[in-house]
Amino acid sequence: MTLDPNSSWLTLVMHELRTPLTAATGYLELAHNMERQVRTTLGATAPSSLDHLERCLSLSAQELDVATAMLADLAIANEEHIAIRPIPCKLSEIAREVVEARRVLMQTRIVHFHAQSNDLPVLADPHRVKQVVTNYLLNAFKYAPAERPIAVLVEQAGPQFVRIVVRDEGPGIPLEAQPHLWEKGYRVPGSTQGHEGLGLGLFICCLLIERQGGTVGVDSSPGHGAAFWLTLPVLQTPSEAPQEPGTRCHPEYCVKGRE
Repeated sequence: MTLDPNSSWLTLVMHELRTPLTAATGYLELAHNMERQVRTTLGATAPSSLDHLERCLSLSAQELDVATAMLADLAIANEEHIAIRPIPCKLSEIAREVVEARRVLMQTRIVHFHAQSNDLPVLADPHRVKQVVTNYLLNAFKYAPAERPIAVLVEQAGPQFVRIVVRDEGPGIPLEAQPHLWEKGYRVPGSTQGHEGLGLGLFICCLLIERQGGTVGVDSSPGHGAAFWLTLPVLQTPSEAPQEPGTRCHPEYCVKGRE
């Protein structure tokens, strides 16, 4: 079945599904909290059934993640104009929030986080950046072996950019497929078995970051995992960089390299 992102019927379905999915996610988080409280209270006497409960909750979280991500992708693909609300922010803080949220819902997975202590601020929409990092992380969960760690890094990429990298130890991506990953509707041949999706996620990631003056990319080779990244330009004060015609600036900051 081919879905038309411009269908009014599809818009109605997306609207109707958003509320129950949000509620289900909230109830799932509450159940996780209750399970942890019981385990803490009982300590060493906690029954083994709690392990099974935790596993069921984690699997439920994964399924909700897939459904919510697909709904978000369809919603963005259905928008003619994507709202970007940039503010001065730090990518390390945004990435840390995403990692901590995923750790709560995916307790069986290992996610390492590392950020430089002095990463420079950027002018970006934190919500949109979170969407992209979450998409990268969910893809890593989907394709990498469950027992292998995933790394999220925030680093300076030269003097003018800050980069977020999500690195997994999965099967990697064929070289011939990599130039097409960011195309709308594209899915790597042979990678779809057992993995649901519409082929919109990376297309939307690219769209959201490029709308903020940044870039996206991937470093991968078959059998050696994949590292998906995004970069955004750092901020500088108006006194440090003279205004040029056509430069779009925040009232207090402007972005290096953005035209």
